[in-house]
Amino acid sequence: MKPLRFLPLLSLAVIAHDQASAGQSQLSAGDIVFLAANSDSPDTFAFSPLVNIEAGTVIHFTDNSRTGTGTGFADWRKNTTGSFSEAPVYTWVAPTAVSAGTKISVIDTVHGAMGLATAGDTILAFQGDLYNPNFVAGVGWTSTDPFITTGTATSNNSYVPSTLTLGSTAVEVAVNTDNAAYNGSATGTTAALRTAVNTASNWITNETTVLAGPASLTVTDAANAALATKQLLGYNFGLTTTTYSESAVIAAANTTLSTFGFSGTGTKDIDGSSVLAGQAFQVTGGWDTNAIDTASQYFGFTLTVDPGFEFTLQDFGFAYQSAENITIGAYYSTDGFTTSNLLSSIAVTDTNVGASSLTGLNIDLQGPVAFRFYGSSAATGTLALEIDEVWLQGSVAAIPEPRAALLGSLGMLALLRRRRSA
Repeated sequence: MKPLRFLPLLSLAVIAHDQASAGQSQLSAGDIVFLAANSDSPDTFAFSPLVNIEAGTVIHFTDNSRTGTGTGFADWRKNTTGSFSEAPVYTWVAPTAVSAGTKISVIDTVHGAMGLATAGDTILAFQGDLYNPNFVAGVGWTSTDPFITTGTATSNNSYVPSTLTLGSTAVEVAVNTDNAAYNGSATGTTAALRTAVNTASNWITNETTVLAGPASLTVTDAANAALATKQLLGYNFGLTTTTYSESAVIAAANTTLSTFGFSGTGTKDIDGSSVLAGQAFQVTGGWDTNAIDTASQYFGFTLTVDPGFEFTLQDFGFAYQSAENITIGAYYSTDGFTTSNLLSSIAVTDTNVGASSLTGLNIDLQGPVAFRFYGSSAATGTLALEIDEVWLQGSVAAIPEPRAALLGSLGMLALLRRRRSA
C-alpha cells in the first residue's frame, strides 16, 4: 500500500513541471505554409499555420541564402565582401493562441527585416536558435530558379534545406515576376492543403501589383501542434538604427531578461553606425590581457527566474566579430561575479565572422543569473568587438518541495499506523 500512497505526490510534481514548461508549440516541416510573397513596395509576405499553435510560439523568417545542402546555414552572417552582415531575420511571436488556417501578414518595410529583391528571393521559416534551425516551410519566387541544387548561391536564390521538400513543405514559383500568391482551394484537410499550397501551378503572379492571397484557410481536420520541450529566450538587436533595441525579443514564462548592456570605458556602436554592425563597442588603448576582469569592458545581461521556479539552460548561442585578434569569453555567475563559470572561449581573428553554439548544457539556474562577454588581447589601439544574436534555450519548471512532500508522506504514514493500531 505504501507505494500507492506516494503516487499522488509524484503526480503533482509532474503536473507542475508540465504546466510551467508549456507555452510554445514545436512545429514540424509543413506545419505552416506561405500564402503570398511580394517584392514590390511594400515588401510583404503571408503565412498560415495548418495546426493550432500556442501563444508564445516563435517562428523566424529569413531571406538569407543557404550556400549548400544540409540542415543549417553556412557562414550565413557574412556579406559578399566577407565582412560582418546583420542577419536578415524577422522573428514572429504568437501574441495569443492561433487557430489553424489563420492568416498572418508581415509588412517587411515596417519591421525592416529583409528587403525582398525583385531580381529573385526566397524566404525560409524556422524555429529554434539561429544556429541550429528547425526548418518548417519555404517559398521562392521572382527568379527563374529560386531554389538551386547545384552551383553557387547568391543573394537572389538559395539551396533548399534537406529537411524541406519542394511540392510538399516548400514551394518554388519559378517565373520571372515580382509578386506571387496562392490561388487554389482554401478548404481541405491538413495534408490536402499542404500539398495544394506548395504546388507552384496553384499560385498566381503579377509583375507590378502586390498580391494578398486568400483571407484564410479552413483546415477540416485541424489538430493541436506538439508542445515544445524547450523555451527560446534572447536578443535580436535589429537591422538599422530605427529598429535597434537592447530589449529581449523573446522571454519565457516565469523568467525575465534585462536589457542587454555594456559596462566599461569605450564607445558603444549601434548597428553599423561606426565600425561593425549590431551590438558593438570600441576600446581605445587595447583590451585587458586577463580574460575576465570585473573592472574591464564587457557586454552583459541578467536572467531572473521567478521564486519557486528553475530554468534549465540547455542551449546557448551568439554571433561574434572582431576588428583585431581577440579571445572572447562567455561566462555566467549566480553571485554577481564573485565567482564565475565559463561557457565558451573562442579565439577570433580579424577575419572571423561566426557563431558559438553550445548544446546539451543542462545547467539548472535559479534566481538572478548574470551573463557576460569579455574580450582579452595583447593588441593595443582602437579595437572593436561585436556580440550579436544572443539566444538561450531551456525549460522552466516549478521547483519540487521535497520537505513538504516528505511531511505529507509522514503524515499519511502516521494516519495509517493509527488506523492499524485502532
